[in-house]
Amino acid sequence: MSERDKRVKAFEKLMRGGLSSTDVFCLKTQLMAMGFFTAPASTKYHGNYEGGLFDHSFTVTSSLLSLTKRMGLNWKRKASPYIVGMLHDPVSYTHLRAHETKANLVCRLLLEKKKNKSLDSSHDS
Repeated sequence: MSERDKRVKAFEKLMRGGLSSTDVFCLKTQLMAMGFFTAPASTKYHGNYEGGLFDHSFTVTSSLLSLTKRMGLNWKRKASPYIVGMLHDPVSYTHLRAHETKANLVCRLLLEKKKNKSLDSSHDS
């Protein structure tokens, strides 16, 4: 198994703790298209090796989950510490859209539909 494949498996295992299988698949697909699992975190500093960006993000996510548990933090959404930790390094929307494929577009549209449905139901109460 390649190093990239090991990182993808670790991502799936970790993220399933807070996201649905569909959301994990969609996010993984988008991140793979962007090269997230093989990109360095930096060109000069920590994580300046292939896969450094994911390794750094994985560590931050794991630390955030550990702090959440130890300090008894209550997030409004169970997925929040997973998303915040994994995606804490800024990525521009334009950059994401530049890598959008047909499969990613379908995932994005499904997630937007799910989000809008959730917002609609919260306004009904």
